[in-house]
Amino acid sequence: MCKIYIINLQESADRRSRMIKELELLALTDFEFISAVNGKNLHPKEIQKNYDNTRALDITGREFTQGEIGCALSHQKAYATLLKSNNKYALILEDDIDLSSDTPEILQNAGEWLNSSQPRILLLTSLKGFCTKPSSILAKHYKMVDVKKAWWGMGYLINRAAAEQLISVNRKIWLMADDWSEYKRNSNITIKGLDPWVIQPAVALASILEEDRKNNRAKKTRTTKYIMKKLRENIWLKVVEYLLWRPFKGFKKH
Repeated sequence: MCKIYIINLQESADRRSRMIKELELLALTDFEFISAVNGKNLHPKEIQKNYDNTRALDITGREFTQGEIGCALSHQKAYATLLKSNNKYALILEDDIDLSSDTPEILQNAGEWLNSSQPRILLLTSLKGFCTKPSSILAKHYKMVDVKKAWWGMGYLINRAAAEQLISVNRKIWLMADDWSEYKRNSNITIKGLDPWVIQPAVALASILEEDRKNNRAKKTRTTKYIMKKLRENIWLKVVEYLLWRPFKGFKKH
């Protein structure tokens, strides 16, 4: 069965207990907790060393919160742990999620696709845009589809080659942990998604990052590169969506 890495703050023992119960109910026992980086505890020198604010502004139009920096570093720790192991791929989870009862079957059936020298990621969360043509049946009514837009990072399968790529691309943090569109543009990773999805946010748990994010979203810094990026997203990608993806590729959103 697939190895599972769960990103969890050391002080969040209640979330660890909850995730253990969640996984054991599905007979998923090969899991390991990754001690998350608490961004709020990062020293300014650590932030300067590990975070590229100039490049981040060009992508997001604002500075990352310390929590977002810590989140990206935590996912990097998970990738490094995978690469130190003998596992060919792994499931990366955050600790505030709910799993479908179909998750074990998905993990088992995705193994053949992930067992590759090509860098591959399979997102198991909802997608903001995807194409169903071409697609492949993974289990029951679940299809593996081509991701066009997605940003959830709370549950995804990743192989060793993709882990190496993500570490290389984001070595000094300038991308959010879940900025899948930018990862695709800046690497040769193949990113697929699952339709329908099997992992979603736990209704009873609030996001640790969201409050600081809300405050930072009001502090936009519109660099030239950021403006050009938004123009591309708002105009060019819409043209492609309506002239190509929708009529010929089965474009959908969750």
